[in-house]
Amino acid sequence: MRAWWIFACVHLLGNSGSGEANVTGSCKASALSGSLCEVSVGAWTADQVSEWISDVVGLTQYGDAFVQQDVDGQTLLAGLTLADLKDVGIYSLGHRKRVLRSLTELLELAERQHAQAQLMPLEEFELLHACPVESHSKQIGEDLQLWRTGTELGNPVTREYLDDIFEATPCLFRFLIYGGQLWIRFNGLSCVDHPGWEEQEGSYFAGWLSQLLRSGVRVPDVEFLVLGRDRPISALHDPAPIFAVSKTRSHADILFPDPDALHDRQDTPGGCLQEESTFSRTAFEDRKPILLWRGSFAGGTREKPMRLGDYKILPRARLVQLSERYPELIDAGFQDGNHEYGVPPKVYENQAFNDWHTSHKKSKLSYLEQTEFRFLAVVDGVSGTNRFPCMLLSGSTVFKQTSPYYQWYDNMLVPWKHFVPVSYDLHDLPALVEAARKNLTQMGEMAAEARKHLKRHFSLEGKFCYMTRLLMAYRAVSFAPPSPGSGWLRLAPGEVDLKAQIQISLGRPVGAGP
Repeated sequence: MRAWWIFACVHLLGNSGSGEANVTGSCKASALSGSLCEVSVGAWTADQVSEWISDVVGLTQYGDAFVQQDVDGQTLLAGLTLADLKDVGIYSLGHRKRVLRSLTELLELAERQHAQAQLMPLEEFELLHACPVESHSKQIGEDLQLWRTGTELGNPVTREYLDDIFEATPCLFRFLIYGGQLWIRFNGLSCVDHPGWEEQEGSYFAGWLSQLLRSGVRVPDVEFLVLGRDRPISALHDPAPIFAVSKTRSHADILFPDPDALHDRQDTPGGCLQEESTFSRTAFEDRKPILLWRGSFAGGTREKPMRLGDYKILPRARLVQLSERYPELIDAGFQDGNHEYGVPPKVYENQAFNDWHTSHKKSKLSYLEQTEFRFLAVVDGVSGTNRFPCMLLSGSTVFKQTSPYYQWYDNMLVPWKHFVPVSYDLHDLPALVEAARKNLTQMGEMAAEARKHLKRHFSLEGKFCYMTRLLMAYRAVSFAPPSPGSGWLRLAPGEVDLKAQIQISLGRPVGAGP
């Protein structure tokens, strides 16, 4: 016998920021009345079962029969059959099937609410995993201040507002968390002519949110927009409540943790975090006293492609040129192309460009091989770079280009404590590397402090803390009561591959695309 419990009614007042279970609209959705909501199904009396039959199932004529036969909540939970219902006095096969369908829905509802009730309130989850609440709250507060002010002035985020943005903006996903389940919507707009971006990026973000829902922390019901690209689009003068993985001070995007935290490639935060403990690293003082960088020649996009006259002034181009000039200090080279189509045919087919690009290509190095170098560089490509956390975890000293882009964790890092800050144009890089080679102790301490900090604050559980606190705070400025309707696709993690589910819903061949 399953003792599932329903606690829905006491949470119907729009709990947006507390740590209580948010079992959104369960009673409302099932048409249960207040008296039925306030008592667990297993504790229902025969009179309450009769009320359910009459008011919810809609078969008033059988209400008295359930009382006469003393069918209580425990009897419902034990399971009823067509024969049982016939014994109660329901002779119509159609009516008996109707009761069983309603009973199945009731038990499924109770099961979901029981699961939600077992989840840990955010405050307990944060305490258990030693999450840096103050740092998280600071960044979230900054990102949501614009929308908080709007709410205070009577202009909250409404569903109509989200509709307008979603229907007109490319590269957006619309996600809904409702009763512990995940839903997604697409707007059908192309995204930089990138075929398959919906299933590729959609499953990418959905995987991250699905893992959040399985983390054990209680996540609120909420609806929000997610940008499927790695750079912000919501300018301060034309704001939109869009969740993005990076932003600048001139953008209104709302930062949230990059799903790269889940990837198992060694060059992503997820890969280096998951596998770093298996690496046998060389002691800092025994590493090669050179600054290393490997990466793609990024910097242009389809909207703003490279030009023959300016590609050499892009940050990564400058870095490889400095490597050419100071080979005893810097080892930098390209290892692959630019997936954002930022090199147009006019440039790509130019012989001088190809000769220059080819001359600066170097062999690809694994994450483990990169940790053999004492100093590692982090330089912007198209926007910010997601390799920063991996580099900080490496045990080498990180030289970070000063960038207009930042991510959710940047306010937790301190220049000269966790990394060496470098000017945007990199003019001071050679001198900084030279000085670092003469201050081995200080650089080693910085590398050790950065690694310690990342292992403590950049865990997967830390990201769950941040994301949950963010969604709770965002819910407080949103006036769009979450509710799945037409156009939503419910994702079922674990049943079928998320990417395949999205491809099926879009009418595309499963397994196609990147």
